[in-house]
Amino acid sequence: MGSDDPLKTALRYALAGNIIDFGPPHEFDLDATFSEALDKKMGIDHSDELFRDIEQARMVLYLAIMPEKLLPTNFLLKRLIIPIFFLL
Repeated sequence: MGSDDPLKTALRYALAGNIIDFGPPHEFDLDATFSEALDKKMGIDHSDELFRDIEQARMVLYLAIMPEKLLPTNFLLKRLIIPIFFLL
């Protein structure tokens, strides 16, 4: 990803994926959505606390309704050092 903080960048990509998922029937620009996800300041940012909690966890359980929703989130999940269990 070429980032100073790959974990936070991956989190932003996961957020962009949620924006895109919410998009239809609203119009959105795919490239602009990902660019904005990287550039915009988050209104509420608890990512440091999230990552600290994940570091202390023994595992992560990821619940997904549809497997295709995992792609943007996959960037984030691959950077976690603990076991991840998926429930689809």
